[in-house]
Amino acid sequence: MTLKRRNASVGGLLVVPLGGSRYAGKTSRLSISALKLDYGGPASVAFNQEVGPSMTTALGEVVKFHSVRHDGALRDHRMELSFDDKYSPKDGPSAAVACALLLESLVTGVELDPGFSVTGDMNADGRYSPSVASSPSCAVPPEQASRSPPSH
Repeated sequence: MTLKRRNASVGGLLVVPLGGSRYAGKTSRLSISALKLDYGGPASVAFNQEVGPSMTTALGEVVKFHSVRHDGALRDHRMELSFDDKYSPKDGPSAAVACALLLESLVTGVELDPGFSVTGDMNADGRYSPSVASSPSCAVPPEQASRSPPSH
């Protein structure tokens, strides 16, 4: 199986500290580019800028999910993810759903709506959890916080 697209982008929602215990949301375009490896081999998917360990771990879960879902379709490619906002610190698992959508777009050829932004964590089995603020007024009940993708 070969990739049907070589690049894609989607809006990623970032949490920006304002000082004290105040935070704001900010959208930053997250893009992926796929480069074909001449020598073949396992897929490589990574951010091309510094991100924290939680974001790196979350990306690893997304890559495992897609490796199983698409039976090795990512193989023989090096994929690089990058945020338009390259200079602010980034960490946390909430970019996982955006990364999953980008990889899905490369494999299936489905074009993502350029006005769409997303945030949320995802496990290697495809379950995802929306990212929520730590404020009690924004809390999501546990029974609503975890979802499974539709089966194909």
